[in-house]
Amino acid sequence: MKTLGLIFIFGLMVWSWTLFYSPSDGVSEQTMIEIQNGLQDQILKVMSAQSETLNNIVFKKFWTKELSESKVQAHFQIAFEEQLEGSTNKIERKGNVLLIKADESNNEQVWIVDSIKIEGESIEFEEGLKFTSSKSQD
Repeated sequence: MKTLGLIFIFGLMVWSWTLFYSPSDGVSEQTMIEIQNGLQDQILKVMSAQSETLNNIVFKKFWTKELSESKVQAHFQIAFEEQLEGSTNKIERKGNVLLIKADESNNEQVWIVDSIKIEGESIEFEEGLKFTSSKSQD
């Protein structure tokens, strides 16, 4: 009876390991990296274009997580210096971005920014931001 119990426990361990570590059809790591790089570039462009008083804009943290096969959420913490009337203020903000997969062809995926929230502020776009990533061949 003890042997059957050990075999059963071992079987459960193997099953749970394969369940958690088996490859999935979700968003690939390469796609996540391309989304992160594209978002960082776009956020830097928008911030630089909107205000000439912002300097030393850096991302302190930036990570993405898959919500589903067609939704990705990015979280970030950004720091920058703002020069106002001779003084320099150091500012940090946290935010998140929700992206939705809009289209997928043979070698490309198109992701559209659904919403951006930065510490309670919502940003709306007249035109949606699109990110195209190459589909990885695993």
